[in-house]
Amino acid sequence: MKTLFSTVAVSCLSILLATGCGPKNQDTTTPPEDSASADAGDGDSGSDEADGGDGDADGGDGDGDAESSGDAPPAGVKECDAQVSDTPSAYFADRVLVRLPKGIEIIERNEVFAQVPNRNQESVCEVIVSNGALGYFQADPSKEPTTVRDEIMTQVGYDPGQASWSDESPNGRNYAGHYEVPGDDKGNPPVAGYMTLKEVDGTLFWYILETHPNAYPAIKKTFMESGKRLFVVPAK
Repeated sequence: MKTLFSTVAVSCLSILLATGCGPKNQDTTTPPEDSASADAGDGDSGSDEADGGDGDADGGDGDGDAESSGDAPPAGVKECDAQVSDTPSAYFADRVLVRLPKGIEIIERNEVFAQVPNRNQESVCEVIVSNGALGYFQADPSKEPTTVRDEIMTQVGYDPGQASWSDESPNGRNYAGHYEVPGDDKGNPPVAGYMTLKEVDGTLFWYILETHPNAYPAIKKTFMESGKRLFVVPAK
C-alpha cells in the first residue's frame, strides 16, 4: 500500500508540475521599492498553532500559468520585514495549515498537490511571487532529506545540478533551505526560492515559494516565516 501511495502521489505530482509548476518563459517583474529566520522544525508536527484558516480553494483560472510582463527587478533591493497572513490556510482535508505570504493564494489541484492559481501575485514590497506550491507523499526512510529535496526539484522541472543552495537547515528528517536556479537557453528566467520539508507520521510534506533572484532579498524573510508556519496535524 505504501508503495502504491508513493507511486500515485509522485505520478500526480509529475503530471501537474509538468503542466503548471515548472519554469516558464516569463518575468517576475514588479520591482520592490523597499525592503524571521526559520528552521525546518524539530521533528514534531510543526511550529504554528492549529487554529483558524478556511482552506479556501476558490478563485483563479486553475492553470497556474498567468502571464506577467516587464523587465527583471533591479538588483540591490532592501530587505522587507516578514509579512504572512493573519490566519492559516488549510489544505488536504485540514491536515496541513500554513500562513501564506501576504497577498498570495494557493489552491488545491488534487488530494496531494496545491499551487498558486497564477504567477503574477503581488506580495510584500510589491514583489511578484512567480510560484508557490505544496504537497505530500509517502516518506522513504532510506533517503536523506537532501536527496528528497533534489528529487522534488527534478519534478518541479529543474536540473538539481544547476541549483545552488544556501543557509540550509537540516534537522533530522526535516529540512529548509534557500535555492537559486539560473535562466536557460529556452528563455526561462532565473528563480530564487525557499523550500521546506517536514516529515510527520511517515509522510513527507514539502512547500516551495519562488520569485526572481533580484527581488528575493526583499521577500526572503517572508518566505522563511511562511515556511516556519507550515503546520501538519498528526494522524490520529
